[in-house]
Amino acid sequence: MTLYSKAIVNHDEVWTRSVVNAVQWENADIANNSSRVGSAGVMEADQVVVYIPFIIAPDLILNPGDYVVRGEVDDEIDTGFTITDLRKKYRDVAVVRRVNRLDFGSYEMQHWEVGAN
Repeated sequence: MTLYSKAIVNHDEVWTRSVVNAVQWENADIANNSSRVGSAGVMEADQVVVYIPFIIAPDLILNPGDYVVRGEVDDEIDTGFTITDLRKKYRDVAVVRRVNRLDFGSYEMQHWEVGAN
């Protein structure tokens, strides 16, 4: 999985690309997905759920508004290549909506659960 993390630097968006290997990426179907009530009171469903073991990325920082891409991609987000370009170029691109730290049980079982659309 490729993660694009957004930061604001001098009033500009700056995107940092990092690759996280050995994740479980699930494209959810409508009948069997993780859903929640959004700010408008409407059920919102995650189209993608990614499980990232702590053992792979214990200090990973993910935030709502970051983007994930299935697989490893080399493109850097900047003025010449935007998030819109990224979404056009790759099929499995999603914006992070929620991040759950599931740190119970043995270390081998602990993981991040990322919901994205």
